[in-house]
Amino acid sequence: MTDSTSVALLSTFLHIIAWSFILRVFTNLLSNVYIYFVRAPKNLQKLGSWAVITGATDGIGKAYAFALTKKGISVVLVSRSEQRLQTTAEELCAKNPSSTIKTVAVDLAAIADSATGAQNNGWASLQQAVSDLDVGLLINNVGLSYDHPEFFDQLPEGDALQMIQLNVMAATKITRLVLPSMKARRRGAIVFIGSAAATVLPASPLLAVYGATKAYLDQLARSLSLENMSAGISIQNQAPLRAIRLAVRSLLVHSPSHVRSKNGIPTNAT
Repeated sequence: MTDSTSVALLSTFLHIIAWSFILRVFTNLLSNVYIYFVRAPKNLQKLGSWAVITGATDGIGKAYAFALTKKGISVVLVSRSEQRLQTTAEELCAKNPSSTIKTVAVDLAAIADSATGAQNNGWASLQQAVSDLDVGLLINNVGLSYDHPEFFDQLPEGDALQMIQLNVMAATKITRLVLPSMKARRRGAIVFIGSAAATVLPASPLLAVYGATKAYLDQLARSLSLENMSAGISIQNQAPLRAIRLAVRSLLVHSPSHVRSKNGIPTNAT
């Protein structure tokens, strides 16, 4: 093979790679244009008249509550603090006076403990609150992260286990609570609030347990989506970067409303 032939083959190969990359970028661009600017948004009321939102008194969960009540959907707010639940409910009613709101004060980390969850009063209250409702939407938002970045072996074991209970076990139990009725009605949607730490970044050093719990949610959402697609149920994992919470305030962090507008089902999601 002559040098000129080798150069020609290499040039052809590089052109193929370049055009493949351009085609992929163009295809993704067209897909995003369709999703965000062309496709009609879902009519969430057709999924069901109620939405269950965990971690509903702060951050992304609270932003979802405002967005959904604005659309005329009744909400069950789930959080640990009764006082903050009442404050959030009052804020929602002030913004949308016709809203129908239920509140359930429960420590979701406690109900996630399989050894005590069945006897937990909060879990019984949550089961009772949703038992007779037409729940069409579940927002699995509640979660716990690190107080500060920390090496895995230096993270207190209690903190690691609590993170797993809240981020993994609570979402699993609540999904199992509402999914059967959705399948029976053949309609519904479940949203897991994950993290870019698990889906965008290649790894999450110094946030190892947090990243692992969010990777679980991503895989769970992907698998459940395929399992329940034929039942008319949409299941997705949203992967925002950091959002402002009570313990996280920064000019470099997006507001909950910004995250919701970019990532949430209330806009245009599948």
